[in-house]
Amino acid sequence: MRIACLLVPDLPLRAELRASPELAGEALVITSGPGTRAEILSASREAMALGVRAGQTLPQARAVCPELAVRIASPALEHTAREAILDVAFSLAPRAELADRGSGLFVAEGAVFVDARGIEALHGDAHVSSEAPQRSEIETTFASRLHARAERAGLPGFVALAGSREVARLAARELALTALTALSQTRPPPSGRRARLPALPSRETDETTRILPPGRELDFLGPLPVDLLDPDDRTAQALTRFGIHRIRDLLRLSRRDLAARLGPALLTLVARARGEQTEPPLPEPRPTSIE
Repeated sequence: MRIACLLVPDLPLRAELRASPELAGEALVITSGPGTRAEILSASREAMALGVRAGQTLPQARAVCPELAVRIASPALEHTAREAILDVAFSLAPRAELADRGSGLFVAEGAVFVDARGIEALHGDAHVSSEAPQRSEIETTFASRLHARAERAGLPGFVALAGSREVARLAARELALTALTALSQTRPPPSGRRARLPALPSRETDETTRILPPGRELDFLGPLPVDLLDPDDRTAQALTRFGIHRIRDLLRLSRRDLAARLGPALLTLVARARGEQTEPPLPEPRPTSIE
């Protein structure tokens, strides 16, 4: 199985900008609700360059950027944006499915899984040569087209292609966090605050697509922060207590030790990291209807 994941890390922001394009270029933040206790869900590049970060309260954000434009997250706009992500996926492949909503660090992300089997027939025509194109070249073309089409729809994000849904999403999250880390380094975070995630491995910051060849996925995932797996708070605390910070640290332990020391929930994380979680096939194409 080959699955692509198109991930938009700041969906509330993109949903608002699709509805209010006049806000493009502004220091804009999307909050979880009204009032001073509302948290920043996502922020524009202009706001982040001034020191605003997701997770801050609105007063904290205004302290570093008084001229902020503020909008409350709209469930209706987000729903429309998620449907648009799915439409982008269906424009390039016959099978696609919206990913479950993220939580914690990834509460603002929107993602869709796209079936990448059989893409040679649809996207192999881009390689005009006397030799048959390699599958890796076709997958790279497919990922680039998926990214470009999402960007044209006002939903710029990241695309990763791997052998399972979860591994593809992990790779896409890594791309997003690498870009976020590069942007965050343009100005130090406000005093007294630091990111939960450890520093990511040094990579090119302008990457928007990634192809994980079969058999090489664990080599890529090993150095990544275990927080990319989005463990619940209890599990995250247990991992920190035992000094497990990278996915490779998690995979080095035997499953029996993990279950005995940290509980059966850790086995689910291991299965996700290895791409061994049971995943049903992507659903059949949905009925065509005008809405």
